[in-house]
Amino acid sequence: MGHFFRLLTVALMLVIFIQVPAYSKERLLAKGDGIELTAGDVSRVIGHFAEMDIFVQQHAELQGTLRLRLFAEEALALGLDSDLKEVDPMDVDQIMNLRNKYLKHIMEEFPVSALVVESYYHAHPERFEHQGVPLDRDTREQISWIVRRANLQKLQDKAYEKLLEKYDVVFCDAAGGCE
Repeated sequence: MGHFFRLLTVALMLVIFIQVPAYSKERLLAKGDGIELTAGDVSRVIGHFAEMDIFVQQHAELQGTLRLRLFAEEALALGLDSDLKEVDPMDVDQIMNLRNKYLKHIMEEFPVSALVVESYYHAHPERFEHQGVPLDRDTREQISWIVRRANLQKLQDKAYEKLLEKYDVVFCDAAGGCE
């Protein structure tokens, strides 16, 4: 039953996007250096997540879509995908793939000190079979990734704020005026 209500909510949101003139698919919602985000872009992302049975909260639609696009653009800027020259705003799968590459990149760049690794190792003996033995390289790397994943939301938020500035993103009002 929960699945039905989620699909119904997404369908109603899409109807609103289609019928309300202020949210025509061409309506510009945000723009920056080399980036424009339209209501159609947001609708495509919502549809993509609906197909995967993931409900996107209404208040997060614009921010989430913009975050995906900025992360994808930055993945290209950093050369994390050598096969692509530009982001296709119509291809949500491509955007998600680039975003994942960017997230992996920022996680790899996040420093985890030896002290944090050792503290985690001693604080969670049940997670490691060889507790009491000096930490080996594989276990250190495993713990580093656990710490990085625990900080992923903070890393994403910080990267998003940095990219809003880098790409000089401004949000547009209902009349289409952008600051």
